[in-house]
Amino acid sequence: MTAVYQGVAPDYEEQARILGASPRQTLWQVTLPMLLPGVIAGSLFTFLVSTNLFLLTFLLGQGKIITLPTLLFSKLAGGALDPSAAGIALLLVSERFLRHQLWLSR
Repeated sequence: MTAVYQGVAPDYEEQARILGASPRQTLWQVTLPMLLPGVIAGSLFTFLVSTNLFLLTFLLGQGKIITLPTLLFSKLAGGALDPSAAGIALLLVSERFLRHQLWLSR
């Protein structure tokens, strides 16, 4: 997140303040929308790393250690959460934010 925040040009925030935006408006309407793709990417990487640790946790903990990946796997295996629906939802959300980011960069 530090690299994402350092990549945001402060010119946009300054221009918003010059045009009369309050600090709160600048945060919600300028800064956070520019940081959102980085937050989403960081969240996806965190999710991927945690799911990669599932096998290690499952083998070493013998199913007795409860972590997020083991909970998700048990929900997927038990049929409480449809994996295809979850994957499609993740793809749609990712596509929406990527498309929005491409539109902003034009």
